Amino acid sequence: MGEPVGIWPTVSLSRVVMEGCVRVCTLFDNDQSSEMRLARIAGSWLGGLNEHLIAAREFKPDITLAEAEAAWRQAERTVLNAGATLGTDNRGRPNRVILGSATAPFKVDLAGTAGRREPLLPAWYRISSAASHSTLWLVQQAATLEPDGKLSLRADPNILTAATCAVLGTFEDTVGTLGRYHGHTGTRDAVLTIQRRTVAAVELQRRWRKRMEEDLRAGT
Repeated sequence: MGEPVGIWPTVSLSRVVMEGCVRVCTLFDNDQSSEMRLARIAGSWLGGLNEHLIAAREFKPDITLAEAEAAWRQAERTVLNAGATLGTDNRGRPNRVILGSATAPFKVDLAGTAGRREPLLPAWYRISSAASHSTLWLVQQAATLEPDGKLSLRADPNILTAATCAVLGTFEDTVGTLGRYHGHTGTRDAVLTIQRRTVAAVELQRRWRKRMEEDLRAGT
């Protein structure tokens, strides 16, 4: 309807999509050995359950801890029975899965991983993470006054375009990764469709910028 777009949904949702796609592409990376993919899947599973344990100990442990501990024991038993072992940190806490020559940490370096994936925007992941976790930074970047004097937070065309390109880049990466993993040869057209949408988003940004410049010159 032509209404101003809020900055928080634009930044935060694009970051969530990018983070989810990075995780999927890390687990199904066809360039890695089967041992590494299995270790990463096990590490992701145990990492999530470890976070569940930490949360359960801090939030109503009398209600949540028993369930979290049971889920951890089941997953740990499954992973160990599959022939893997668990590595520990300097405090003796499990933090990685070892399967043959492959080692996968529980925690994934999402920013670093995004930086190694070609169609993604690693800088955007860092910026959107900072924006999502730093209200003051976001307010300084997006604050504007409405005609009635009220403060609002708007996403400018640059932010909208970056968020859109980040999401489209992750979709491109995911389609290509899953296509290669499952042995499909017909994903090229799907990837090209996403790439065309990325180009269209950039062209739209250029038209927005031109219109803004014309408005500024006209004093509107």
